[in-house]
Amino acid sequence: MNKERKKYFANLNMQNYTDNKKFWNTVKPLFSNYNGGSWKITLVKDNEIISNDEEVAKVFNEYFIESINSLDIAINKALLSTTEDFTDPVAIALKKFEIHPSILISKRKSL
Repeated sequence: MNKERKKYFANLNMQNYTDNKKFWNTVKPLFSNYNGGSWKITLVKDNEIISNDEEVAKVFNEYFIESINSLDIAINKALLSTTEDFTDPVAIALKKFEIHPSILISKRKSL
């Protein structure tokens, strides 16, 4: 790999890269294994290696649900509005939290 990089740079014609952005877009991938943010996440759970994206997402979801539940925080029902008459998920979310303090502050600031 290093041998190929050296060969690439030795044959690189700098006259073709007078544009700074074009130059860095060409050589940046050669400096590291970073490939634009598409990193593959691999987890180990109960001595099992998990690398399938769906399974990784499920593990993270379970972890965060358990983390929140372990906080043992009671839901403040006074901050939730009833949503029985709604079917649209966005309308439900908007109605459900319409009197939440953060929403009320936002509404006041927008006036």
